[in-house]
Amino acid sequence: MKKRVPRIPVVVIHAEWPPQEDGGATRAVRECALSVLRQMRRDPRLSVISLIGARATRANVEHALTKIESKKGLVVFYGHGCMCGESLIESQIVLREESDTTRAAISEVRAHLLWNKIVYVVACYSAKSLGLCLVNKSGCYLGYRGRVMVTLGDTLAPGFEKCVNAGLRILLEQENATCGEAWKAIRDTHTQYVLESIDHDDVLNAWVHINNRNALSEPLGNSNARLYN
Repeated sequence: MKKRVPRIPVVVIHAEWPPQEDGGATRAVRECALSVLRQMRRDPRLSVISLIGARATRANVEHALTKIESKKGLVVFYGHGCMCGESLIESQIVLREESDTTRAAISEVRAHLLWNKIVYVVACYSAKSLGLCLVNKSGCYLGYRGRVMVTLGDTLAPGFEKCVNAGLRILLEQENATCGEAWKAIRDTHTQYVLESIDHDDVLNAWVHINNRNALSEPLGNSNARLYN
């Protein structure tokens, strides 16, 4: 009898804020999350937990992470980061909960739940401290240390989804891909859109991708980490 291979746990979080508070940025990014979710759910190697919209509360995030605490896996976050807050971790990836309060997606005392995971974050500033929690903890953080530009007017900037998900797709589709290779894919895709935008005299979109490429942090933690082995 063929030995059953355990499925790899994945948690995908999309924290949406009211459009009047963030100009519709997180609503525009929702499709980025849903796009990879559709791909993940077709992959029999993965066991996916999705926390989208109203389900993206700290209680649900920490409950999901506790369930997979002892396992290697992948945690993906789309939403807001900020430079506010008293605690290094609590200032980084934030949720808007039903009570209209802003809360960190994970509390400082529970950050160990991320230690042996690949953590892939599309949110401003989160590399500045949350990513540092994964250094020397066998996991790897891929994300941004600066501000991420999302929209042009009311719509997602052309190429934004392909850029921010480029590394994730490498990890999902190429069995031996490392986090270092995933980081390079994000950076290279931003560069591609810079050049294409310049070719089309779209200076504003070129500026968006230059900004986002510069905001991208180098991999923090184990850049040789792989999703599948």
